[in-house]
Amino acid sequence: MVVNLKQTKEFILKNKEPSFNREREFSVILEGLRSDFRVYGEGLSDLREKVVKLSDKVDGIFEMTGKNTEDISFIKTDIRAIRNDLKIFNKRITLLEKTVLNNN
Repeated sequence: MVVNLKQTKEFILKNKEPSFNREREFSVILEGLRSDFRVYGEGLSDLREKVVKLSDKVDGIFEMTGKNTEDISFIKTDIRAIRNDLKIFNKRITLLEKTVLNNN
């Protein structure tokens, strides 16, 4: 088998071109991926900011709910006291009515 150096050089040179093109293609694809990851990272950053804002809002709502629950407890206590006062006033009114009726 005889190896022709000229043909071998031509073969190597021809095969290097597609390799070079493949490297360019790979570089373009890699740059595209980098760009996609950059966009993804920016979107993720925006999403994190929104989650933090929502978390702050939820914390505020929980604080308000706790305060409202406390206020409702005080209101219930006041209503019980008012009911007791009404019972006492009803008894007094009934006694006054009896007294007025008895005196007439």
